[in-house]
Amino acid sequence: MIISNVIRSPLKRGGFSWSSYWATLISAVVNDTDATKIDLTFPSAKSLDESDFTIPGVTFTGSSWTGGVLTLQATAEIYTSPTITFVLTGGTAFVKNPRFIITVDTTKIGSAADTFILPNYISGTYDYYVDWGEGGAEEHITTAGNHSHTYAASGTYKIKIRGIMPRIYFSDTGDKNKITSIDNWGNIEWSSMNRAFHGCGNMQGNYTDVPNFSSMNDMNRMLASCSLFNKSVEGFNTGNVTDLSFMLISSTAFKQSLAGFTLAPTLTSMSNMLTGCNINAAGTTTNYDATLISWAAQNPPNSLSFNGGNSKYGEGLVDSGTTDGVAANKLIQSGQNFLTTVTVGDVVYNTTDGTYALVTAIDSDTQLSISADIMASGEVYRIQHSDAAKARAKLILTDLWTITDGC
Repeated sequence: MIISNVIRSPLKRGGFSWSSYWATLISAVVNDTDATKIDLTFPSAKSLDESDFTIPGVTFTGSSWTGGVLTLQATAEIYTSPTITFVLTGGTAFVKNPRFIITVDTTKIGSAADTFILPNYISGTYDYYVDWGEGGAEEHITTAGNHSHTYAASGTYKIKIRGIMPRIYFSDTGDKNKITSIDNWGNIEWSSMNRAFHGCGNMQGNYTDVPNFSSMNDMNRMLASCSLFNKSVEGFNTGNVTDLSFMLISSTAFKQSLAGFTLAPTLTSMSNMLTGCNINAAGTTTNYDATLISWAAQNPPNSLSFNGGNSKYGEGLVDSGTTDGVAANKLIQSGQNFLTTVTVGDVVYNTTDGTYALVTAIDSDTQLSISADIMASGEVYRIQHSDAAKARAKLILTDLWTITDGC
């Protein structure tokens, strides 16, 4: 549950301050067993009813108090995380839907055209309820492995899950083509995202919340080969993740920053994380720039191998050329104007052999002192000034990363 944008108001009702009502709101959540109801929890009952709240597109028909919980009754199920508004104060809170919700199209390639197979991992503790989206009672599932449901008619259905379901595991098999969207993460506590949605080539992201990754440390191939997926993952908690390898490999539609990812001290693998991807929007370097800058600032684990796919960073080019002299830890080229163009701390990129160094002093218009002896006579170089270039160089030179990307 997230509560935000609390707005104080001098308006009163029944002699009590509405702002004090709002300030004491503890939680706003879709009812765990009936998705047509929203439960608002206060320390005690208040003089409030359904007329005091609005959600765009949702009609409330009644309300009731049980202790300090006000239950609002809506005319239809509330699938995603909407924003509820206090009518008189204008205060808002995000309503958390506890269900994990996906949309499936049974007609797509996979099992029979009237069937969907929900893939759980072959081991683990499962105790969850699934609403298959056709109006029937929830099914209680307590076993690991795949679970099949046959519908009365083929078509598109919204599946809603609550309870203990630690893993979903498409793993590039089964009904991977039938899932068309993740609509809500809910409060499912995931134990692993290893190969969770691998190969789900028709899946998009429509969620507005973030998953519960507090007990999860593996995102290997989580969204691999999800060729339509292009939804932000910025709020995902990666602070315990040890394996990010192949996470988004071949997910070619993905155009999002990963700057919000925390690189855990225990992170051991990022290999091929973005192979085949370009996370920048067309004609920009913004997303990859932000990602590099954020990760470098975290002082991440040493000696990681990272593949940024086809993503490019903005290098902030200030000078370039071909050396025509040589001396230890120097870059020398006659006819240059380094005193005007270059700044200490800029990155020297030797494009001839792919090595890097930093400018440590500007000796003259034609000579730079650099942090490593990487330049021989006749080699081509580029001098980069951008924050992204410096961040990338820091990851390579200080954190000893091996980086492969579109640059």
